[in-house]
Amino acid sequence: MLVFSYAVLCHIIIWWNILSRYVMHEQNIELCSFGVKRLPPIVKNIVFLQCVLFSLFGLVPVSQVVYISCRKPVGSTFGLATLAYGVLSVISKGLLAIMFVKLITDGNCIYTHEGKASLS
Repeated sequence: MLVFSYAVLCHIIIWWNILSRYVMHEQNIELCSFGVKRLPPIVKNIVFLQCVLFSLFGLVPVSQVVYISCRKPVGSTFGLATLAYGVLSVISKGLLAIMFVKLITDGNCIYTHEGKASLS
């Protein structure tokens, strides 16, 4: 329980840092006159989707402990946990790759006061 608590604490610290820096960056864009109005919406989607998906990794051991304490069969839970980790890993990394490619190839732009500036 102690090791899991430290892992959750590290997860919270890491994502708090990432999300607060993203919000700070968005605020800086609004307040400063760099000529940039806003970032492409997909950037926000990438950050928040990855936060949610990586947070789901913590639900696997919690659900495993709940299942074991209610039912007592330990053997089958490890296979299900492995499957859950594999599915989450493929989904989170696959969506990240797709969204990065979409960011570059779909003509996503940084919105400036004069119009749009292409990222490609």
